[in-house]
Amino acid sequence: MSVRVEPQIKTFLVAEDVRQEKSNKYIVIGIFSGMIKVKDMPARIPLAFFMEFYPVPLGQRNIWLRVTLPQGDQVEMNVLANVKDNSRAMVIPSPRFEVHIEQEGDLKIDVRFDDGEYFAVDNVQISHDPELTPHLFGNKLDAPHDL
Repeated sequence: MSVRVEPQIKTFLVAEDVRQEKSNKYIVIGIFSGMIKVKDMPARIPLAFFMEFYPVPLGQRNIWLRVTLPQGDQVEMNVLANVKDNSRAMVIPSPRFEVHIEQEGDLKIDVRFDDGEYFAVDNVQISHDPELTPHLFGNKLDAPHDL
């Protein structure tokens, strides 16, 4: 009887976009760290995920991502990976997509591998802030004093 070894998430980032260069480096743009503030509600938010995991059994793997929006709607996507070398962590960037947010609350992200069970990997709070204005440095319009 063989024991199934589930891959472990090493890194999981929620961002606006993830791109892969020809040199195999990744560019992660607009990382969200626990909260996404929007000026208008409802809102359309661009999302992309950067996921690094190990160990990965050799062969073709189905990686499922499920995003549950604050209003309860779910978005599910499948990434197919052909694992030829499992001696190091594997990186999967998701394609960029947009979600339609209708209310404040939690955006929940779950992952499952092949026919395994979904497990939670991130939870991002969506917050409506009608006073939100464009800025260059953090929450201030002026530069930090220690530049």
